[in-house]
Amino acid sequence: MKNTIKNIMLIISAFTVLSLSSCSDYLNTEPTTETTVESTGKVIATAAEAESRMTSVYASFGGEYWQLDYFFNGDAQTDNAYAGSDNTQNFQQDEYRILSTNTNVSRDWGYIYDNINKCNFILNYIDEPKDLPAARKEEMIGEASLVRALNLFHAVQLWGDVPIATKAVVNVNQDNFEEVYPQLYPTRKPRQEVYAAEGWGSPVGAWGTSMFYGTDWKKFMTPSNDLIQTFTNEGDVVRKKSSVIVKEVSWTDNYWTSAGYPFAYKMRITDGKQNFYILRLADIILLKAEALTQTGDNAGAMTLVNQVRARVGLPKVSAASQGDALDLILKERKMELAFEGHRWFDLKRTAKAIEILSKQKDGKGAILPYAGNLNQDRLLWPIPQTKKDANPNLIQNPGY
Repeated sequence: MKNTIKNIMLIISAFTVLSLSSCSDYLNTEPTTETTVESTGKVIATAAEAESRMTSVYASFGGEYWQLDYFFNGDAQTDNAYAGSDNTQNFQQDEYRILSTNTNVSRDWGYIYDNINKCNFILNYIDEPKDLPAARKEEMIGEASLVRALNLFHAVQLWGDVPIATKAVVNVNQDNFEEVYPQLYPTRKPRQEVYAAEGWGSPVGAWGTSMFYGTDWKKFMTPSNDLIQTFTNEGDVVRKKSSVIVKEVSWTDNYWTSAGYPFAYKMRITDGKQNFYILRLADIILLKAEALTQTGDNAGAMTLVNQVRARVGLPKVSAASQGDALDLILKERKMELAFEGHRWFDLKRTAKAIEILSKQKDGKGAILPYAGNLNQDRLLWPIPQTKKDANPNLIQNPGY
């Protein structure tokens, strides 16, 4: 009798959760998408509904994570940039003192799993519409799988072990409760299991550019002294000009004067038509170079590095050892991919984050006061406290 009552209460709780759905808190026990099942009993009844679901998947790239946070997370936590602006949540990230109550951390968790949930509707229910051509169905499966994998990759990079969400919850009843419960109250899975689970369109307005560039107010992700010095030391005029622009502004801070204030300039078109970076050829070439180095082919790796350098008129480089080759690749990625959201993940992947970022200096050559805050625990974000409070199956990362 006690077990029966317990199960009834859990089902009532789950129904209550579904009735309080939110736009940004999937996996906070609040599924993000309200779904009306047609009289046919189908979640996706027609090809038109399938296309609408696919549009919502791509529309997620117009949201705050992919327009702003993705780039900020990958660069402002590194030697490429300072936090910029005046947001205390961002200062926590920049200075390696994030709290589990940080609202940026919580919202990014919500954004990422909301995006995954949108992909799951395609992947779970795309076989239902009978008027959808088989070829288009296969395209949708491939596209949704790629976008879901991309979002899970980012989740792993930020939090380490994370839940694997593969089901879009439409309703809860006594028959499906055992299946639905792990989706509403998931546990974290080892990162390798998350990677294994995934088997490694439409235009959106690029509003995020105005967050990085412009003199109307202090912007996010201010270029660092270290990055600009790296460009200068290498004689990299082309990529420096493409990545940084200096303007006179009405404010000053601890790093730059108002007379010569730098801005991230990779995304400089502010009318909403800017293409923004997720994957591009130079990134893939340098990743291949890194892979060759890790397998002992330093010469092959340098051939690829020099291919990228030749494009911007820089001389060839060579590596005397595997460590030397890795350092050269990381420096090349730093200059080539500045403000594209890669540096933080590059340094963590190569186990260079603490070594490099603990030595960050200001424009006068002094170690930045917060550089010493970085330690092994701070290489991962805390699980958002709001998510832990809602789901007892989530275990906090060490150090938080």
